[in-house]
Amino acid sequence: MLIQQTCPGKVNQGLQSTSILLWDCDRYIVYATGGNAVIYTSRFDHVQTIQVAKILKDGGNIERDTKSVSVSSVAFNSTNGKLVVSCETCALILCMREEDGRTTWSLESVLKEQDNGAMIYCVDWSSRGELLIAGEQLDIWKLNEQGNWVKSWNKRPATPIIKAQFSPSCSMFATLSKWDGLVTVWYESKEEGSLHRQYSFSYLSHASDTTNFDWRHSPHNDKHSQHDPTIFTMCKDGIGRFWSSMDLDTPHNLYMTAVIDPDQSLVTASEDENFDYTSKENEAAFFPIHYMNSAELESAIQLCTADQGGQLSSKVRRVRDMIKDTPDLLFKVQKDGSLTIWGIQHLNEWPRRIPKVFVVLRVAQAIPSNDAIHFMSNVKIYHNHLGSKTSSSVNPVELFILTQGTNGQLSCYTINLIDFFDSTRFASQLYLRYSWLGHQSSIVDIQRSHHSNYFLTRSDDDNIAIWKYERPKFGTRTMYGLREKDFHIHVGKSAAVAVIRDDSYLAVSQGAKVYIHKRNSAEFRYESYAECPMPNNGALVDGLHCFGIPISESNDEKQYLLVGTSPSTNEVFSWRVWFDNQSLLVEILGTDTIESGWTNFAPVTNYAGTEISLDLHLSLDSRFYFVTCQESSMFFWTLKRSLEDIAKGGETSSIWQSHGPLECHLKNIKEIAAMNNRAVAIVSAHSNGGTRLSIWSEIRTGYLPRHEADLDIRGDINGLSWCMTSDSQALLAVAVGSMVQIYARKRIKDIQFDESWALCDEMKLESDVTAVAWADAGVLVAASGQTLRTFSKWLTIEDKTSEPMPTIYDVTFKLNGPLPLFHPDVLVHYFLWGKLDLINFLMLTLYRFLRAVEHADFKFIKTMPPTILDKVLHLQNSSATNKQGKQQYDFLWSDGDDKPALSDDDDAERPMTEKEATYIKERLNEKSMAFMTKIDRLHLIAQVDTLIHVLNRRNSVDENGARYMIFLKNFYFLNSIVDDDKKQDVLSYRDMIWASHSQSQDAILEFADTFIDKMVWKDARALGIFLWLDKADTLRQRMEAIARNTYLNQEDKDPVSSTLFYLALGKKSLVHTLWRTANHHKEQKAMLQFLANDFREARWQTAASKNAFALLGKQRYEYAAAFFLLAGKLRDAVNVILKHMKDMQLAVAICRVYEGENGPVLREIITNHMLPLACSTDDRWLASLAFWMIDKTDEAVAATMISPQKLIDPDAKLQSTSKPNHLDPSLLILYQYLKEKTLQNRKKTYQITYDLEYEFLLDAARTYERIGCPLLSLYILTQYKISPPLVLDR
Repeated sequence: MLIQQTCPGKVNQGLQSTSILLWDCDRYIVYATGGNAVIYTSRFDHVQTIQVAKILKDGGNIERDTKSVSVSSVAFNSTNGKLVVSCETCALILCMREEDGRTTWSLESVLKEQDNGAMIYCVDWSSRGELLIAGEQLDIWKLNEQGNWVKSWNKRPATPIIKAQFSPSCSMFATLSKWDGLVTVWYESKEEGSLHRQYSFSYLSHASDTTNFDWRHSPHNDKHSQHDPTIFTMCKDGIGRFWSSMDLDTPHNLYMTAVIDPDQSLVTASEDENFDYTSKENEAAFFPIHYMNSAELESAIQLCTADQGGQLSSKVRRVRDMIKDTPDLLFKVQKDGSLTIWGIQHLNEWPRRIPKVFVVLRVAQAIPSNDAIHFMSNVKIYHNHLGSKTSSSVNPVELFILTQGTNGQLSCYTINLIDFFDSTRFASQLYLRYSWLGHQSSIVDIQRSHHSNYFLTRSDDDNIAIWKYERPKFGTRTMYGLREKDFHIHVGKSAAVAVIRDDSYLAVSQGAKVYIHKRNSAEFRYESYAECPMPNNGALVDGLHCFGIPISESNDEKQYLLVGTSPSTNEVFSWRVWFDNQSLLVEILGTDTIESGWTNFAPVTNYAGTEISLDLHLSLDSRFYFVTCQESSMFFWTLKRSLEDIAKGGETSSIWQSHGPLECHLKNIKEIAAMNNRAVAIVSAHSNGGTRLSIWSEIRTGYLPRHEADLDIRGDINGLSWCMTSDSQALLAVAVGSMVQIYARKRIKDIQFDESWALCDEMKLESDVTAVAWADAGVLVAASGQTLRTFSKWLTIEDKTSEPMPTIYDVTFKLNGPLPLFHPDVLVHYFLWGKLDLINFLMLTLYRFLRAVEHADFKFIKTMPPTILDKVLHLQNSSATNKQGKQQYDFLWSDGDDKPALSDDDDAERPMTEKEATYIKERLNEKSMAFMTKIDRLHLIAQVDTLIHVLNRRNSVDENGARYMIFLKNFYFLNSIVDDDKKQDVLSYRDMIWASHSQSQDAILEFADTFIDKMVWKDARALGIFLWLDKADTLRQRMEAIARNTYLNQEDKDPVSSTLFYLALGKKSLVHTLWRTANHHKEQKAMLQFLANDFREARWQTAASKNAFALLGKQRYEYAAAFFLLAGKLRDAVNVILKHMKDMQLAVAICRVYEGENGPVLREIITNHMLPLACSTDDRWLASLAFWMIDKTDEAVAATMISPQKLIDPDAKLQSTSKPNHLDPSLLILYQYLKEKTLQNRKKTYQITYDLEYEFLLDAARTYERIGCPLLSLYILTQYKISPPLVLDR
């Protein structure tokens, strides 16, 4: 997934915690957050996060824990690109490097205050490469001739310095201390006899505390002003002042030359005259004046004129002339979002003149009032050297404003001077381009709201941040991405927090108390609003969860269910929260006691990455709210009644009821994540020491979830989060080490063996991921250290997908979405349901489509043929028989080649011709199609062949015969194209059983002979012929043909190979004749002599038995079985085949030929071998076939629904398997056929209740959806009819 936004954390408070560099036409922004320095480009692309605290700790420069270490300041060197970062008593110098086309910074030196361990608060570079370090001590460092950093000057200031900055000429620098009305200007002085540079100082005195200052950077064409220093200072009295020198010989002597008083030029009503800006208590309400760098203004003009090639518009010329006349601009944003811009003329002109200060522009609403907080602290202004365009109709004269809010949020706004100074514009605004948000220490948890798209993040310093993912709407200035609410809330270590109704209210636990806090936007904080009533038991509440519930099914207004948990007392507290005329009301509903020993309490998330509610189809009291775990058992909890009924009843004891337990057989369960009525993910310890992720689905009241998958994960899982896609697909995000893995449900192809979940994407981060959560619009949020990253649903090139502009939704749709109707995996199920008219219609539609694209110059067909859904549904829902009882497919048996050409509307009324089928097969061999692999296309070709074969046989093939034929065709077709190790040895019992119930077995044999030249036992076994062939004469003929072909296929004509088959047929004399011709065989003489005896006599039967045992000792098992038959001991022969040859089909074949149908030995094989095999493999097809062969028709019907193990032994306990079983939906077809054939209804059918049949129906529909056939799922739910249940059956 594509990284959309990185939130490395809020900026540290400090006047020099940000810096901007222009290097090789690129802008870089660096800011300090926590113990890191984060670098971005001017396009807001994340470049690098420098873990300063970690570097210092690894280097031994910091001995204590780095969690509380904070970076105090950063500064770029514009001459060489170096970066200096200060942290505690150290300053790190990093040099710029180019690696693989990327610009990065790596450590060069660490400067440390060795003398007295003075703290460093600010740094700055001079153009001469000198480094100014200030804080509790004032130092200047420089490189010596050996390339080492040495301290050239130092001074101990009276108070710690919070800002230090060189003048543009670097001949002096200024410093500022906190809560100080003096700005100190340091300048070079020479002392006699001193070889080192010395600095003296002078003061700029102010009437109140100075908050900030900036040196004036003159325009580049004004070289004279570079040595004429001017400084702008801002004080708590709200007045900005300019200070300049009167004599260039003593430039350090600065005098006040201009004053900007905002009270004289406010846009809105004046502030309260009695308001004391200098008070520390009112610091949060102070909005300063900010100075626009005149050099950046000039650069923006030059960039705009260069883009227009000298052909300047009147608007651009007007702005250019205004800035030329008024190069110095200042602005102030007020609390209501209004903006005032001042201009100053004649500043630093010679001869000296009194500067003219005037208001250039007033804007009543430049930004939303909530954004005004971002302009209350430090601001940096620069022009975008890359010349990005805004919505302006002309190339903009644009400046970027990097704001540092008092809440720690770093934001970047743009101001288009053309728009602002154009009198025809109605609404000039500042546009928010980007925000840097987050925590200043490591994030330990993400808690998503269960009823909205808000979520909370919690850091290890117990700060809680509230977030919402926002998408811009037309006419707004909202940008894409995470939007953090304006301020954090600090809670205790054990406190729990939950969001109530957006971010307006928060529930916070404090020990045994739970309070609801209300947002106070005016004072930028949450304040206590109400206390939740608690029972007087002193239980400590360490978990809070809030669920939004509609007041009624017809009312969108919500009430809230607040749930608190206390593991120490095994209690769950429940409150109802609702609003009456905007007043919040809260009442306790009840206290539930849960059995001791529960280790996990997982709330069921209703909101899951989309604004569509997941439980609209549920009654208000039927949804699950949370899941608890006790050892290896899970319990699912619902409300006993609606909240109103509980409140009206005055019940204060128990309001919850559990469903379960569900025994999941997992050890050491660590984490549970649940999505309402969808899925549950469980993290547990694996027996091999790793981590196991188990997924359960289909959560619904009255039924326990289904086990879907077990995934073995390498590493520890730190977080889980569920998401629902727009097409109702489930996505699971898993945080494993430094990876974020996305798992999605996979469409089932092989019902018995397929894993149903697959890894569909993976993202690697720089450090371990501590938490993950899905936000709105398929956006994934991941926390790593103190950095919060958002990944959009769009995929990157590294994801290796062929789709243009793919999303994670496209991947899930491809993995688990519905298959095209033309896909062979869909058509094979329509074959099974006997929907030949629908298949015929689809094939004709495919034929017309391939004709239409025949001359197109491409090998890959991206789109599937369009179909008329109404026609498909009509043909799907049509009955297989008409009122006269004749098949509805009579039109299929007519000769379509002689018919005239028909219109498209008539295609469903005529069969496909062989010519059309040949054309389809040729095109499928030439072109690739979407959603189809090469194997799929070959399967489709095989199905087209089978369809034509069935059509040409007219009424000679019934539906069951057609079902067998399609599997037979696929069997041989697939084996002809795959490698030997992937070839299938035999058809499955599911395939064979259709031939067993077919009335057209002769046609089936004829069809099978087209694939086999001369049938031998391997071929007969592969097709299961001796399990399903009914006619005794045909059975003996097939056995004789197998014996003959086995003998003739050998070059040496060895009679041994066919002896077993001939003796089973009772043709001993023929075997004797074959031995007469085996002159080359060493055993000829002995066998001729032995076979000449009469084996009806007991002594020769005994001799044959002795020879059989001798052959067993020589491991000649087939020949030994033949001698047992010669001795008349069928049971012994069969036991040899079963025990040593492991061939149950051969044993059945020998019995059916030797003793006929319903013989005792055959029944023993079925009872003692076939049925136990069906039980051990849970093969319902084999069980039904076995019961049918021994005339137990009731059990044959029941075996389609009931597990064979449970059917044979009702008291048996079913063994759990590691892989989940999915019901084969074709069993429903078999059940329907057998029920009609045996003329039984439900109440007479063996062990089949209404509930069992109803659940069987739902399972079949569910599986059809899982294999990509939703229309068949719809067909079952709408067309399959069952009689109403009897009361006694209930």
